[in-house]
Amino acid sequence: MILSKLQMMLEKLFPTMYNKKPPVVDVDSSQTTTGSSTLNTTSLEESIINHEGIYHHVYLDTTNNSTIGIGRNVGPYGPGLSTEECIYLLRNDLTRITNAIKGSIWYANQDPVRQGVLIELAFNCGVNGLLTFKSMLISMTDKQYIKAAQQLLDSQWAKQVHEDRATNLANRIRTGTY
Repeated sequence: MILSKLQMMLEKLFPTMYNKKPPVVDVDSSQTTTGSSTLNTTSLEESIINHEGIYHHVYLDTTNNSTIGIGRNVGPYGPGLSTEECIYLLRNDLTRITNAIKGSIWYANQDPVRQGVLIELAFNCGVNGLLTFKSMLISMTDKQYIKAAQQLLDSQWAKQVHEDRATNLANRIRTGTY
């Protein structure tokens, strides 16, 4: 009785941990191997997804491990992410950011090095965060690179990040080289 009340309370406090409603995954029947001794990875993946669920943000699993995706333990005692997985995520983020800003005049009229600075700022601050650099973006549009570099260095962002990063990005704006 006490255990069931505790369980109900935990379910209300931590609904994502206790009330998992995993998605039902359809399997392409052309990939199914029935009666074969070969491992059916499609069915295995479907089973794991149906049991684990798919989570796009970090959550605590039932044993208090930081977990993401399909049961990936990213806590200190789990496998975390491999370098290849980190690079894959980075490339997806860079594609998403580039697609979000590529139509902007302050981006489109820049050389690749300066476009890279704008992408890196959006990566670090978010696209909406990049848009708060209004004076710098105007200077970039006007190709006033010395002014734009100084505006970046004078920003609140430059005070929050490591000095080397702010200086590096400002130098790339100023010179158009890495």
